[in-house]
This record gives sequence, C-alpha cells and structure tokens, in this order.
Amino acid sequence: MMKFINLRSRSAWAGLALLLASAVTCSAAVLHVPADYQTIQGAVDAAASGDEIRIAAGTYTEQVVIASKNLKLIGSPGAVLQARPKLSATLTPYGDPNVQALLAIAHCDEVTVRGLTLDGKQLGPDNPGLGGVVFHGSSGRLEHCLVKGFRLATGVGGVGFGAGNFPYLGRPPQEIRVLGNHFEDNGVAIVITADDAVENDVRLHFRIQGNTIAGSGPTDAEVQTGINARNGVTGEISNNTITDYIYTGAGLNFSLGLEISSPGLPVRFKDNGFRNNQVGLFTQFGKDSQFVNNTFEGPGYGIVSTDSGDRMVDNQFTDSSIGIALFGEDPDFGTVLGIARDATLIANQFCHVAMPILIEPLVTGTQEHGTQLNACQTSPHDGHGNGHGDQHPD
Repeated sequence: MMKFINLRSRSAWAGLALLLASAVTCSAAVLHVPADYQTIQGAVDAAASGDEIRIAAGTYTEQVVIASKNLKLIGSPGAVLQARPKLSATLTPYGDPNVQALLAIAHCDEVTVRGLTLDGKQLGPDNPGLGGVVFHGSSGRLEHCLVKGFRLATGVGGVGFGAGNFPYLGRPPQEIRVLGNHFEDNGVAIVITADDAVENDVRLHFRIQGNTIAGSGPTDAEVQTGINARNGVTGEISNNTITDYIYTGAGLNFSLGLEISSPGLPVRFKDNGFRNNQVGLFTQFGKDSQFVNNTFEGPGYGIVSTDSGDRMVDNQFTDSSIGIALFGEDPDFGTVLGIARDATLIANQFCHVAMPILIEPLVTGTQEHGTQLNACQTSPHDGHGNGHGDQHPD
C-alpha cells in the first residue's frame, strides 16, 4: 500500500511540475527594441497577445500599428517615436482613411503605452490627419508619456491622443485611461469620441487623470483645445493642470481648455487646475454633470455650460472676467450652443472676478447656495486642483 501511495505522490508531483513548466512556457514574453528587433513594428508583428515590448532610448521614425493584440509598449527614458513627412493613413483597413497616426491601435481589448515621447514635429501641413496615439475601437491606457508637436505650424490641426469607438466599427463599449502624461504644443491634446452615437448611447468610458496639458497661448496662429470629449462618451476628468489656451486672432473664435459635448450623458470634473485660459471649461448638451473643487485663474471665462442638471460645488475662481456662465439666449450665438437648465451652484468662491455668475435669458431652474463673492483670503491652489500628476491607481 505504501508503494502505491508513493507512486501516486510521485505522479502528482510530476504532474504539478509539468503544469508549472507549461505555465512558464505560455507566460508573456518580453521583446526588446532594438536588441531583439530593429523596429517597433517588427516587435509588434512578432509578439503574441499578452506580450510586453520594451523600447530602448533612441529616435524611431516609423509608424506602428497594433491590431487585435493585447500588448504593453514600454519606453525607456529617451525613447522617441517621431513623425516624418508624408505619413500613411494606417487606419484605412479599419474604416478610417483620414488619420495619419504615429501609433495606431485597432480592435484591441487592452493595450498599454507607457514612458514614450511622441513628437509630431509640427508636420500637420504634410500630414493633414496628423495624430500621435490613436485608439480605434480599442481599450487601453496611455501613461507617463510626453506628447508634443501634433499641430500645424500655423492654422488648425493635429491631435496628440485620440480615442474613438464609432458605431460602424461594431465594437462593444470601450474604456480609455489617460494617466500622468504631459501634453504640449498640440492642436488638440486629447480627443475622446464616438461620433454618430445616438443620444444616451454610451460607447466609450474614460478617465483622464493627473496630466499636464499646455497650450501655446496667447497666440493668433491657431485655435487650440486641451481636451475634446464628444458624442456617446462619459467619464471623469480629475487632477489635471490645463494652461495657456488663449486665441488672440479675429472673430468669435476661442481656445478652450476643455470642450465637452456628449448629449444626455454626465461627466465628472474634479480637482483640476485651470490657469491662463480664454475659456477654461465649456460643456454643452450634457446631463447631470458634476464640477467639484476645481480652480480657475483668469483671464477669461471659468465655466460655460448649456447642460441640464449640472451640479457645481466648491469651485474657486480668481482674476477672471466671468466665473460661471449659464448660456441661453446669447447676444453673439443665440441659442445654437444650447440652453442651460436646472443647474445647482453650491459654495463656489470668487476673488477679483468681474462677473462671478452670468445667467442668460431663457435659462431656467438655477439654484444657488452659499456663494462667496470676496473669497480672497487663501490661495486658490490651497488643497485644490493642482493637477497632482500620478495620483491615480496603477
């Protein structure tokens, strides 16, 4: 009997050893560029879903496409993916012939991009659809990257980071996280969209947290936007610093720190710091959005809204022309931007603001409680919205 037990025990241990060996064999591989593969695309093509690609310091002037694989792209300090003239429209096989992305991610369930510098070199005139990282019907995250130069030398164009989950792709709802990055010198730093989605149809969830997003203002060369989220998207924008979005050219054109237009859906804005923007935060057609503990420092508008059911609590406004503007019948735009309804304003604080709260004709249902009109005793950044980068879970 003891021999039988010992044989069974040995058999069990052998089976366990075989299982462990199989697990090691099937575990994610780590591929190195350029040590193992000369190009990033070469490593992507060789990788299996779940693998990690580590990119050494150096400048890589290539376009990369990841399709239907779940990968991690990890850049070492000094790893730069750089644009060149006449980029290809690499998303054409996936339904979009208009985007010339440095890094295109199509039909993937989870891709992580971390630690890279992506440089568009202001090559918008050569690449009208110039983009840095583009998630196309895909989920994933961009972390601790520097994204710059995705714009025209003059004029409007270029997107640093884009994520789209359009109905024609037939993909389920996706999730995007943009965490702890630095954006500068882009036409639009971040675009999150599901254009053509019907109202209230959530196609994409997002979290944009801990980023520094800088425009090139004041400038009369181009209109710029920090974050544009529109149509079929919902999520949270928190702990970011958004600065220097000011357009000084002619006409009724505005650079915007945030431009949000997702009909019928809420967005939560919390602990962000806005400085030196023409319009800090513009939101229209949304429903039940929350604005909590954000700071706005001049010189233009803080918040402009045509949403319904907004709740604005404990936001601070300093050295601005207008703090909170609820648009309705506007003297310049009429009602084309929408009409705000049922906003609740609680304990918002204003210091040196020419018009703390503007409520235009046709706006209804506004409730206001605990407004502080001379709240200049403390710094507007004490404990508020400093864009504390990296304050996010892994």
